[in-house]
Amino acid sequence: TDVYKRQVLPRLVKDNYLTSQRGPTGGFVLNKKANEITLYDIYTCIEGEIEDSHCMIDVKVCPNEKCIFGKFGNKITNDFRKHLESTSLKEYL
Repeated sequence: TDVYKRQVLPRLVKDNYLTSQRGPTGGFVLNKKANEITLYDIYTCIEGEIEDSHCMIDVKVCPNEKCIFGKFGNKITNDFRKHLESTSLKEYL
């Protein structure tokens, strides 16, 4: 949890999702209403943009039309992105 506090929370402060208050009664406070912050906002703040996944097994030469996975990687990535974009932080508070 110390690593989390030192690395992740300052990113959320920098991107204006949180305000940091120092001192014995300090802590972190949301800058926006929880229903105005999506999980996608938080994810991209911490991890960066979600890249499309074209290949689940990272093959350099792809037999795309014969691949047993098809475009499964793209579907999973897109579904994950849509879920994060449509879910607010309020749903978890």
